[in-house]
Amino acid sequence: MAGIGYKIRYAMKNFMNATLVLSFCVVTCVSVVSYASDSETDSITKQYEEKAESLKNKYDASLTKLNDDTIKKYEALLKKRTKGGDLNGAMEIKKKIDALKNDTNPLSDEEPSATGDSLSESQTKAEISDSYIAFYETLMKNNIKDARSYVDPEMVKAATPKIVDSYLGVMGAYIQTAKLSPGDVKIYRIILGKNRKDAKVIGKYKAGMTWHPQKPCYWVQRNGHWYLGDEKVLEKFK
Repeated sequence: MAGIGYKIRYAMKNFMNATLVLSFCVVTCVSVVSYASDSETDSITKQYEEKAESLKNKYDASLTKLNDDTIKKYEALLKKRTKGGDLNGAMEIKKKIDALKNDTNPLSDEEPSATGDSLSESQTKAEISDSYIAFYETLMKNNIKDARSYVDPEMVKAATPKIVDSYLGVMGAYIQTAKLSPGDVKIYRIILGKNRKDAKVIGKYKAGMTWHPQKPCYWVQRNGHWYLGDEKVLEKFK
């Protein structure tokens, strides 16, 4: 349902863009073909504008109904998952409802980004998750040099490798004290930035039999790779 809704909306937007181009062509042709009488030109233009307005109104009405119907279905699913104790699933549904109400669409996590990114949202999150887990597992081995390869190169350059290594050493010491091992660190939530080139990442770690959320951290994409960035950026993250 979500994927179909996205495709319908995408197709209709392309159609409306095409009508705008056609409108421009009509105006241009009127100025170039000087032998056409004003009355004939005005008649054609008026017919076009009336039909274009009618199509736009029908599109707006159809889209509004589609959004309303989809929100109702999501809200029913939200109640079902909340009652079933699936809080993470409920949060994801709530995000989709908010996106529709704010007219920001995406209805589906699997649709390609409008920015031209060839990866879907879920694929992008998977890449971040892989880098996040690999970074912590490297620290579990107390391999500071390899861990630094997961830190934003711009930050390493600005702070110097020595300072970054010192910071990573503190993190590594904490991990060693907590006796964390592979499988004890996972992703809790990833929130992508508007352009999907950075993200707010919240991980979780296992202590005993209990999972605990970690402090949010900032990850940024550089040349197709994801790196741990400056957490201060989270203050203005969108």
